[in-house]
Amino acid sequence: MMLSQDKYCLTVNVLGRNPEIEISKEKFEDIKQCIATLSAALAVEEKYELITCNYLEYEQDLLSCALAHQLRFSADYIDMFDEITKFNRRITNILTSTRMYMDHMPRHLSKCLPAEGSAEVKSFFEGLTHGEYDAYFEYAFLEALRN
Repeated sequence: MMLSQDKYCLTVNVLGRNPEIEISKEKFEDIKQCIATLSAALAVEEKYELITCNYLEYEQDLLSCALAHQLRFSADYIDMFDEITKFNRRITNILTSTRMYMDHMPRHLSKCLPAEGSAEVKSFFEGLTHGEYDAYFEYAFLEALRN
């Protein structure tokens, strides 16, 4: 997409001569908004993927540790300290990535829903999360654990 003077056109953003398709200013603005929406949606997906990957690593480590202790039990202080430290890191990663997701979500949702207004989207999202916080002890517990 390219803007030169009052001419709006689509083109490939690479070196050399490229074909151009002329478009209206309205079409240009629509495409620009679509790109912002898709970028925000991708950011949401990437942050959610961080949470799921962190959780997967935690579960894999739990299973690996359980199997290792089942097959050859060792209560060595250094080994136990290393295991505890690893699980603390994994839980911290899950909680931190979840907090990042929650903190960034209103901004990303506002970009995905520009017609709704940023304050409305933020208020709606906070209403949903506060409702979950009040309804589930686990939510409040994890929030307190993170802090």
